[in-house]
Amino acid sequence: MSKRIVVALGGNALGSNLPEQMEAVRGTAAAIADLIVAGNEVVIVHGNGPQVGMIANAMAELTRSDPEKYVPVPLSVCGAMSQGYIGYDLQNALREELLNRGLEKGVSTVLTQIEVDPEDPAFQSPTKPIGPFMNVVEADELKASRGYEFMHDEKKGYRRVVASPKPVSIVELDTIQTLVAKTTWWFAAVAAAFPSRLPSTITSRAPRRSSTRTSPPRSSPSSWMPTSWSS
Repeated sequence: MSKRIVVALGGNALGSNLPEQMEAVRGTAAAIADLIVAGNEVVIVHGNGPQVGMIANAMAELTRSDPEKYVPVPLSVCGAMSQGYIGYDLQNALREELLNRGLEKGVSTVLTQIEVDPEDPAFQSPTKPIGPFMNVVEADELKASRGYEFMHDEKKGYRRVVASPKPVSIVELDTIQTLVAKTTWWFAAVAAAFPSRLPSTITSRAPRRSSTRTSPPRSSPSSWMPTSWSS
């Protein structure tokens, strides 16, 4: 009897760089292919802590190299980048594994956003470190220009911290349900952004309180925007 199985992959299980990730997804794809060959529907979700950290660090270094030319990249955008980065390798590895077994099954990556409550208490005390350590001048400049919050380490300097509020819903849930209903073999990458109180939707990337998740629930009068991370 076939089942619908959700496979959750931790970000740490995917390695901390591209070579490690490519090696990891080959083994993962083989295990997932076993489930599909057995007749099961498979949905894959993944974490992205190490990956979004790597991307955020790279973007921060780019900004440092020429602040006038390269503006800081919102954490939400880094999260979206990490979804594509992970999803690209996962779907290709899984498709190749299935073809090697004589199966032609569609494999898709869905970049997703998680809605959160903008009044979640986590926003009052951000604790999740992200990005590189900075000196006090760099930290003060980002506090003033972007509204970032920082933790201080006496030996290493200042490091940005963001909130990690509880998820409320998935923005792209209807799309995911449609794909599952059509019995397409696919997986969804789970990531996030931060709440927006802007009147416009999806068009602005102005700085707001950052988190590892995205926007307010649909019942809220506020709009949301995909300016993200992942979960």
